Amino acid sequence: MKLTAKETKLLYTIEKCIDDNTISPTVRELATLLKLKSTASVARYITKLEEKGYITKISSSPRSIKVTVRI
Repeated sequence: MKLTAKETKLLYTIEKCIDDNTISPTVRELATLLKLKSTASVARYITKLEEKGYITKISSSPRSIKVTVRI
């Protein structure tokens, strides 16, 4: 499935954070990096990326995002 501009930006940010830090960012960190006030918005985008198969997430850990399809 095709990504929206915001989903693409989020996926790129996740990839960059993992490449730079070797760990995935938290939802709060992503909100800060993307200059979003709402962590709920980030959570919705993460859910969409997971539904589209670009990432996988383990719900028991705050740093559990794994990129399955890189852009």
